[in-house]
Amino acid sequence: MNGKDYELLLDINIALSKTQTRKELIRLIFEEVSKVFVFDCPGLFTIDACGEYHTELSDANSVMDPVNRYVYEHMDGNSYPHKNSAIEHWASLKTPKVFNLRDLHENIATHPHFPHMLNAGLVTVMAGALVHEGQSVGTLCLSSKNPKAYNTKDIPRFQAICNQLAIAVSHIQSKDKIQLNDWLHKAQLQIIDAFHSNSSWENKLIQVSKTLRSGIPFDTVTFSMMGDRFKEVNYGVQNVASYEFRAISLESFLNMTQLDLDVFKKYLLVNTSNTPRISNFKKYKKELESQKVKQVINKIFRIQSSLTFMLEVNSEKFYVAFYSKDKNPFQKRHITLFESLQSILIQSLEKSLLFNEVLRLNRLLTEEKRYLKEQVNSRYSISELIGESLPMQQVFEKVNLVKNTDTNILILGETGTGKEVIARVLHEQSLRKEKPLIKVNCASLPKELIESELFGHEKGAFTGALQQRIGKFELANGGTLFLDEIGELPLELQPKLLRAIQEREFERLGGHNTIKVSARIIAATNINLLEAVEEGRFRADLYYRLSVFPITLPPLRDRGQDIELITNHFVKIFSQKFGKEGICLNKSVQQLLNTYDWPGNVRELSNVIERSVLLTDNKYLKLAMSQKTKRTSTTSVFEFKTLQEAETALLLETLAKCNGKVRGKDGAAEKLDIPPSTLEYRMKRAGITRQMVLK
Repeated sequence: MNGKDYELLLDINIALSKTQTRKELIRLIFEEVSKVFVFDCPGLFTIDACGEYHTELSDANSVMDPVNRYVYEHMDGNSYPHKNSAIEHWASLKTPKVFNLRDLHENIATHPHFPHMLNAGLVTVMAGALVHEGQSVGTLCLSSKNPKAYNTKDIPRFQAICNQLAIAVSHIQSKDKIQLNDWLHKAQLQIIDAFHSNSSWENKLIQVSKTLRSGIPFDTVTFSMMGDRFKEVNYGVQNVASYEFRAISLESFLNMTQLDLDVFKKYLLVNTSNTPRISNFKKYKKELESQKVKQVINKIFRIQSSLTFMLEVNSEKFYVAFYSKDKNPFQKRHITLFESLQSILIQSLEKSLLFNEVLRLNRLLTEEKRYLKEQVNSRYSISELIGESLPMQQVFEKVNLVKNTDTNILILGETGTGKEVIARVLHEQSLRKEKPLIKVNCASLPKELIESELFGHEKGAFTGALQQRIGKFELANGGTLFLDEIGELPLELQPKLLRAIQEREFERLGGHNTIKVSARIIAATNINLLEAVEEGRFRADLYYRLSVFPITLPPLRDRGQDIELITNHFVKIFSQKFGKEGICLNKSVQQLLNTYDWPGNVRELSNVIERSVLLTDNKYLKLAMSQKTKRTSTTSVFEFKTLQEAETALLLETLAKCNGKVRGKDGAAEKLDIPPSTLEYRMKRAGITRQMVLK
């Protein structure tokens, strides 16, 4: 090299020392290197930490001539694979090399861009490795249309330029590495902040997507948690503008694509693995069901490529998939970038899921505390299980048989026979006794509120739903759910109850997340459910699901010797309560109690004894029975009748006086002080019709 060459190299060295960015480096090639060599198309190929070569060509149309644009536009992407590449061969050269493209017929196949260069009219190439401190950092390649543009005499000057250029490239790469580390640190903090916020999953994932978008070029990213949380944590986040994002819920996505949920799940499972995967949507096989999802996504969202990752979060699979409208936007460095963040992403997601679970359990415990407090404050007017009669012994045997199982139980019996007591005993003697017994009276709530009471509701589900409510089904998880007066459940709500019992899962009112529960079901009713099924008032499938093991409680009038036992029990309780201990029964009172029909059963007996204890002012119980409940004789001549005959006569007489009216004010049920359903049942048992009454 002569003095002029050294002077030019000094100018290049000074210029190189001032370069701070790749853009400045490209400009330097055009402005400074062109003073030494003539070229039609320059190429600078730099190596990143992942071993990928990146094409550094000017993308400014004002600078790039038609030849440059032709070569650049015919590239599949701006990176080359490390292996089987001519660029790798150039990077390994100890000295630069000059060659003619027309003489490289055998090597054309190893370099996919040689044909494009030939088509652009480029013939001669001079290429050399950029080596700094023994480490290859890239390759410089100058191409010309002139077959004699370069020769071996140019190699020393070209080598000197490569040496200077290697220092600049290494400096820029070091700066890039520092910037990358700064970005990673900032991105980690942003991900932590996003997941630790009190916002919804939708907003959390939008914030995470904004962070990832600054490093990975996607148009849409999806987050899918498999397992029980599939519907809870499953969103797509779409980049709709420069820094504007919108979330697409799973439900919205399925509506837009008309895809089946199971097909979409299968697609996720097939298209992900333990290793990251880059795929092109144009290469799908149409006959594969999982690839049909790609076909739909490509059609609706114009997606052409994807980059997918499978992570382990709390032993569950969590899929993150990046989608792009470009053919080849994803490269190895994007995989490395995401893998640098995935540890903090997993930790933040696990903590967020745990925090949400703590909030859910806290709400659950609050509801349980409120419910149990209500139960403690409520007064049970029915005795505990007391009975020596044969019918009650049969009931006790059935309770012992089924108490330690999860079998669904249907308790039948007239009003006041102690169905709730049996349910409580079944729960307290079961393996679920450490969990709560949750009671729902299906007849005591307005029709519009029963669904919310059973299954809960989300905030804003309906007018007045100011906050989320946990339903009784969720409260009973792990314990027992007692559905009292099940026969009064509205017909339109019965299918949802059937599904909850059958599938052990449900959704809150106004919600989309499936909640799984394990609750033992005990139902009770005083009506004939089979008749209700025949009349279309109760679903047959729900009846058979509930009545796996029916227990029928006998009425008090059929328990004979138990009346005295239960009476003494109540006398003792109420005597202590009112400070009148020592009260006992005389024979006449006991005989009257034994011969009474007790239409209200144990509940009625409890009320009579409580009232009698209050009115008693001496040793013996002063029986206080109201005119409605006290039997009266209509004739002065005593006539022997069976209990059934006496009951039939009483029913006929009462119905006649009420003009055949059974329900409502001044109806026979009110006069007899029994539920209308009980009266109808007894009328049917006695063969009484309204036509008989109105004759």
